[in-house]
Amino acid sequence: MNVLVVDEGARGHAEAWKIAQSPDCDRLMIAGGGAGTDEWAENIDIPVQDIEKIVSFAKQNADLTVVSADEPLAAGMVDALQAEGLQAFGPTKAAAKIEWSKIFAKKLAYNRGIPTAEFTVVGDINFALYYADINQRTLYAKLDGLFAGKGAIKCREIEDVEKALVKFAQMGRFGNGKRVILEDGLEGPEISLQAWCDGLNYRMVPFAMQDHKTRDANDEGPMTGGMAVVGPVPVITPEDIQKLGQRFVKPALRALYQYGTPFKGMLFPGLVLTPEGPMLLEWNARPGDPEAQVWIPLLDDDLLKIMMAVVEGRLGEYPDINWRQASAACIVLATKGYPDHQRPGAISVIEGIEEVTQGEDLRIFQAGTKKIGNKLVATGGRSLNIVAVGSDGEDLSHVIERGYSATDKIRFNGGRPVMRRDVGQKALSLAFEERVEATRHLF
Repeated sequence: MNVLVVDEGARGHAEAWKIAQSPDCDRLMIAGGGAGTDEWAENIDIPVQDIEKIVSFAKQNADLTVVSADEPLAAGMVDALQAEGLQAFGPTKAAAKIEWSKIFAKKLAYNRGIPTAEFTVVGDINFALYYADINQRTLYAKLDGLFAGKGAIKCREIEDVEKALVKFAQMGRFGNGKRVILEDGLEGPEISLQAWCDGLNYRMVPFAMQDHKTRDANDEGPMTGGMAVVGPVPVITPEDIQKLGQRFVKPALRALYQYGTPFKGMLFPGLVLTPEGPMLLEWNARPGDPEAQVWIPLLDDDLLKIMMAVVEGRLGEYPDINWRQASAACIVLATKGYPDHQRPGAISVIEGIEEVTQGEDLRIFQAGTKKIGNKLVATGGRSLNIVAVGSDGEDLSHVIERGYSATDKIRFNGGRPVMRRDVGQKALSLAFEERVEATRHLF
């Protein structure tokens, strides 16, 4: 089978690495690949957003196209592939609306009884300020679209709401008929779930992960697409995951099917463990990035076979999926100035990566990297994902330490890359354990 992966992130690198291990994969290609993917795949020089060229290339070369980048999904790449009779892993544009329209997603959750924060949709700054004034609590202003994890602003005061909406208006994303969400802030630790879905059936990744969404330690600094992930998080059991799937995945999948837009691909509910129980924060319509970089190395099964079961609607008949009984930690290394102050066209020379020994217990997945002569350079953003994988029974804290040991060898332009130094601390804390134990009966 010839497989084309459409993803320019480290997630696509991880997917390609795993798909290449399948005995069913004869030829592997990746659109959006970089310096790290040519080890197992052919890099195809087509932008991941160019639907016409991707479809034309897939018609001649691919038996399956894996679309896991959010923008091509929202633009309808899967629809275009299917219109040509081609097989594609990923949801249609209408099904992916559960991610690319936060307003649609919030209303779906509300209408289907899926626990989520109180919210209002606003298109006028005066009403927004009135809403903030009468609520007198922390709110999040959220854009109704795809913004790589950067479309939410935390607002502690009414002045913060005004600043956020002015910023959105300057971006052309608020006012003149364009609306945003004001959502109550949820108190508690966040967890990430992932589920393969074939339109009717679903299979949960049997553990929770915890993302680190802001750039700086202690959840400070600007929002990013994710600076680290650890998993499985302690305390939450596979039985808990099945209950959470029943509560958050099953009703969403059923709703999309009843709307006539069945969801095929991977659905990603992000949850907050509040004192009142788990609440939906957001849905993603594809594997998480960097969550995929954690669960993929722990998958002791054939990812390509699972994907084909999803595409062909056979997930309900698929045998039990095998997993390593181990932990993994992904530490993201980003370039200077990320995410708000990067110079256009600037590159960072990456040194020391050859000193990191890669194998079963450590992988480096890359994004936005390329070779210039004999040098590896980063063209901006979250460039390297250092993924440490534990042996069976190894404590998560030890796994994280091994990941940090690898990062110590790497330099961007001779200096330390941007990274979080508190990876996993929240998941390993007594406070997290106590919150799970106190609210487990509400799962």
